[in-house]
This record gives sequence, C-alpha cells and structure tokens, in this order.
Amino acid sequence: MSSRPLCRLVLSLGLSLASAAGLWSCASSEPRDGAYSGADAGPAAPADDLCARTQDCENNLVCRPAEGDPVSRCRVPTGRCTPERVSVDCYPDARCGTGGVCTFRPPVRAVFPTSQSVALELPYRESDLPVGAGLLLQWSPLRGVSGAVTVAVIMDETPSLDVATGRVRNHQNVRWIWSSADPGGPVMEGVVPLRYGRAGVDRNGVPGALYGGDTLPQGTYYWFVFSTARGEVVASSVAQSFRVGQAVPDLRRCDSVSDCFETAADALLYDCIASACRRRCASNADCDTGRCALEAAPPDGGRRGAYCQSDTAFGSDAGAATRGD
Repeated sequence: MSSRPLCRLVLSLGLSLASAAGLWSCASSEPRDGAYSGADAGPAAPADDLCARTQDCENNLVCRPAEGDPVSRCRVPTGRCTPERVSVDCYPDARCGTGGVCTFRPPVRAVFPTSQSVALELPYRESDLPVGAGLLLQWSPLRGVSGAVTVAVIMDETPSLDVATGRVRNHQNVRWIWSSADPGGPVMEGVVPLRYGRAGVDRNGVPGALYGGDTLPQGTYYWFVFSTARGEVVASSVAQSFRVGQAVPDLRRCDSVSDCFETAADALLYDCIASACRRRCASNADCDTGRCALEAAPPDGGRRGAYCQSDTAFGSDAGAATRGD
C-alpha cells in the first residue's frame, strides 16, 4: 500500500473514531451558582469574622475552619486542597486539581481515553508565539507498540462531534495534519517541523496539499497527537492550546465576559471588569505569569475568587504556589 492511501486511512480512522473513543469530554459551558452575577448577595463579613457559609464573607474569602482553630470564620483560602474537602478549601466553582491545588481551569483529559498517553512538549500549553516564528511540534514518542502510526493535528477550534456519524463536524477547522504514514520528508521521531505536514483534511479524512511553510497565521490553535495500531487508537495526548501573534486574554478589552475566552471550558477563568479582561484564580496554578493575589479583595463587579497579578506587582515572591494560613 502506498503511503498516501495509508495516510488517508489513518486520518479517516482517527477522525471517525472520535465519538466512539470519547473525544473531547466537554465541560458544561455554563458556570455553576450564577457565576456571572457579580458579587454574592447578603452581608460581607471581613476576615476572621464568624460565618455560617462562604456567601456571608467578603468576595475573596471562604468560610472554613483552620488548623488550630476549628471555628468557621471568613478566611483567605490557602489555595491547597484535598478532593474530599474541595468545597471547604477552595472558592465556589473551583476544583481540586493535580498536586492538591485549587483551580478554575477545566480538567485536562486525553483526546482519546487510552491506557497509554502521549506527552506534548512543544509548543507549550498556552504559549504565545510571535507572528512569523518558525514552528515545530515535539512530543514524547510512543514506545513498545509495533507498527503504530502517529498523527499530529493542529486545529483553530476545538472539535465538534456529530454523535450520529461519529465524525468531527468542523473538519474545516483542521489547519494542519501530519502522519508518520505519510511524513513528506525527513522527520525525527517525535519531532516534526510544520513544513512536512499537510494543509487540512476534507470530510472524508483526505489530507490536503503539502503545507510547505514553517509559520501559522495569527490566531489561537489547539494541537494534539494520537497513535493507531491494529485499527484502533492506542495512545493519545491531551489537546493543548497556543497563540500566534495575539495579546494574552487578560490584556484584551471586552464588552462582556464571552470576549475573554476562546472556549466555553475556560469560562470560569475570566471576568470582564471595567471593559478589561481579568484572569481569575483559585491558586497560582491558574496564573500563566505572576501570582494569584488571594489576599486582595476582587474589584467591583468581580465574582468570588481572586485575580492574577503580574510579577512586577509582587516582586520576588511571585512564584509562591499557594498561601499559608
């Protein structure tokens, strides 16, 4: 079999298996507990005041006991958590993420639920690349699976699945795709420069012309890698976003909070305050730069939680992961 028909088979297989394999287990696009309603109603008790519930406290505080003081008081959260205590340790709408830190980020899931994972290396998650920068993709190669074919994909939108057909509806959003069955040039294992991929696919999984260039236009992109063997997906990465030539969202102007995020899964991470996007945080895990200002009261119109501050605003302690009691 020639490389191009095999590539077509692999790409069609990967795209058509998406529904059956559980691609993109979507988080709800609606934040819980009236997340866009602004500050909580009712009295706002300051730090250390007695409380019965978090809604009784000022907007950056939670109602919880502390080590050495079992009484529930309005307190600044530590940013640390255990899954069974997330409702006590973290802000409402936050979850207990990897490493026991509170986060508003959506959970990270593999594109396909497989027993083997593919670790993405470059470009980094949520990295910002200048327009015209040469791009290559790098990941940890799959080991120990004979005859596996690896596929790397870049889309300009997260996939939308047609449950009835099990295919990706928005195949037109595949901007670049590469398969080890049709490499189009000399590529190291786990590394492929953009020029060796192909420019999108049609609805049948047929790849387009050789991409030929090393750059992407300005925009936000999502990339992932998966491997197939014996007619099924055997390994998968998560989907990882990166930007080319765009201001990071927390520098954007906005008319509503929907202007501040690219996908509904990130809705909890942003607020639109005084016509500017602000990055919300439940710990430093939610801040790409700087730190989570847990001690600072949110601005007027903000939801319960804290907001990311720049490194320069906090000096040398900006890398602190959480706050202690």
